[in-house]
Amino acid sequence: MLTIPLLPYQEPAVDKFLGRGSLLVTMDPGTGKTIVAIACAEELIGARKISTCLCVVPAALKYQWAQCLAQFTDMPSHEIKAGKEIITVPEPPFCIVIDGTEKARDIQYAQICMNTEYVILGYPNVLNDWDIIRQHAWDFVVLDEITAIKNPGSDITRAIRETFQPPWRLGLTGTPVENKPEELYSIMEWISPGYLGLPAIFDKAYVKRSSSGDVMRYKNLPVLHAQLQAVTYRKKRTDPDVARYFPREDEDTWTVGMPPALQEAYLVLAADLLEHLRAVKRRGAFDITAAYRGGKPDEGTAVGRIASRMQAMEMLTCHPSLIAQSASDYIYSEVSRASGYVKASWPGSKWCNDIVNSGIITADIAQMTPKLDYLLDKCAEIARDPDAKILVYTKYTRMLPILADAMDLNGLGRVTYSGEMSAPAKAGVIAAFTAAPGIRVFLSSHAGAYGVDMHMASHLVNYDIPWSGGRFEQVNGRHVRASSTRPVTYLRHLLAAGSLDERKLAQVRFKQRLSAAIVDGQGADHLGRLENDAGTLTEFLEDLLTRRR
Repeated sequence: MLTIPLLPYQEPAVDKFLGRGSLLVTMDPGTGKTIVAIACAEELIGARKISTCLCVVPAALKYQWAQCLAQFTDMPSHEIKAGKEIITVPEPPFCIVIDGTEKARDIQYAQICMNTEYVILGYPNVLNDWDIIRQHAWDFVVLDEITAIKNPGSDITRAIRETFQPPWRLGLTGTPVENKPEELYSIMEWISPGYLGLPAIFDKAYVKRSSSGDVMRYKNLPVLHAQLQAVTYRKKRTDPDVARYFPREDEDTWTVGMPPALQEAYLVLAADLLEHLRAVKRRGAFDITAAYRGGKPDEGTAVGRIASRMQAMEMLTCHPSLIAQSASDYIYSEVSRASGYVKASWPGSKWCNDIVNSGIITADIAQMTPKLDYLLDKCAEIARDPDAKILVYTKYTRMLPILADAMDLNGLGRVTYSGEMSAPAKAGVIAAFTAAPGIRVFLSSHAGAYGVDMHMASHLVNYDIPWSGGRFEQVNGRHVRASSTRPVTYLRHLLAAGSLDERKLAQVRFKQRLSAAIVDGQGADHLGRLENDAGTLTEFLEDLLTRRR
């Protein structure tokens, strides 16, 4: 049974789910989606309507979910080692966490029995362990961070739909519309199949396309919002009945100028990107969002060449050494391919290698790190408060050791968190950051954007801005939690003046407005031409080159 009471705004979500049997819970990060899901499961288990709840979560959150179950229910619990730290989780067989090697996972699956109330596994397990998972009859499935199935053509989306068709299904996310309404359609096809009609009808009702099929704008968004009310439960941190449980949020931007030599090198890259954009525009529309949907861009395509140029510009403002590292990776890849090695994806960028060979980045420019220098000064200033703890998020995993070395040199205790770490190691890092007063800075890649509860932090800094509106929202909500005892939480976006940082921030603000129109019924029906298409980016670069030269 649940051992703590729900907050008043959380209780209706449980009631609505129990009444429908399926629900999409779209509560802002920090408002308590996990405890709502656990409350739903405890109600069903207590009423003997289900025996086991399957929780499918981002791999990094497996042990965070287990810790919440130990904290919020009366299941027998024990301590385990996570990295160098000790955490408390429920005992098997009452809760089984599927993690580790194939052999270890086989043993864990074998432990599932009539006494097992919860099974926790990651989205990758659905693909890797499909033969075992499909042998079980799951009556209740929770998909945490359900935007994992926002792409209808992805392997994980297909596997989820084919494998899990339970009578009770619950989806959790703070950002159901990360980039466009079509993502919400894919999610709803699992929550309540057929509820939004056939794909072609949905597209015709809500998307205005050009004769070539490109998205011009979205329409009838108030109608879509109204249609979703029956199958969703929505709460924002700013809602009056929610805000009283949260700290005040202080958000601002830190804009840093580039030294003249660095700025000139940046403009050379910008001019090259502009040339490629104009060439693509003459041949047809280019979807920037598609280029940044994930994975390494294929530089053999027009989209890949443009995406690689945008990434190089981002790398230059984050730290010039990222370009040199990518160039080195490319040389290694070329040598390996020539030697006959076969690999699905090779590291490194040909464009970064061309930049290095061109001499655009001189030895002096390679030492120019205005964003990093500014961050270090600000962190030292914030750390004068002995209770302050700082989160720093970056897109680039290779920025983490650079940031870590800089923090060490400046006497700031830190830990690092990335997608390359095991789930127990991630849990251990969070535990260390929580408990150790000398560890002041938590350095994370965007692998730590989804679902990780960082209530112990007072400040969050976006070292670079994500292109995805959903990821932007998720990162920014990590330390703003209902469980926080702090009166104020601080959010800062670190931007390089006259760079794509400014463009990205404007883009995610647009996506926030688009999401608000659909999910919250706020804003106009017609939002006008999308701000992230090639034309707008072209105009941004033209303006940038005109102003700076």
